[in-house]
Amino acid sequence: IKVLTKEECIHLLKLAKNTSIYLPVRIALETGMRLGEVLALKYEDITGNEICVSRTVITRKIGGKDVLDFNTTKNGSSRIIDITPELVSEIKKDNTKRGLIFTSPRAKTNNNIWTPRSFRAAWISLRDKAGFPDLKFHDLRHTHISHLLHKGVSLPVVSQRAGHRDPTVTLNIYSHVINRSNVSTV
Repeated sequence: IKVLTKEECIHLLKLAKNTSIYLPVRIALETGMRLGEVLALKYEDITGNEICVSRTVITRKIGGKDVLDFNTTKNGSSRIIDITPELVSEIKKDNTKRGLIFTSPRAKTNNNIWTPRSFRAAWISLRDKAGFPDLKFHDLRHTHISHLLHKGVSLPVVSQRAGHRDPTVTLNIYSHVINRSNVSTV
């Protein structure tokens, strides 16, 4: 697990600014959402200062072709994540749009929807430019969750935000952070 420092997060976002992947990166850093969940976001999933995470983008191979589909989240249930008004404003800059928030600038199929596979090239370019050649997009999730735990946010709250069915899942993955911080278990 690679966890970015606050300074490294700022550096990454600065380099991503004005690129097609800025907002997905920012959302992952500020919410801990998985890539498929970010790419499956619809404008109607944002209500007030909350995101309802209820689906993920998946790619299936059918007849040698990638076919885009949606599935429930990893644990099969939806969750609500509080977000800042600034992030809401960033997401809803053009409030006339409907449907999926993220489309691929290059996709020729699947209604221009970004699949995790097609997102990968842009991600690799950004992380290499930032000087993080081994950073996986999923590490942004680890960064968010680790920062919450380090700040002392309770394990049940972090677990719910992460979409883990049980806080012991969070505990098992992030015990190294929990052992070094003053996390509340209530």
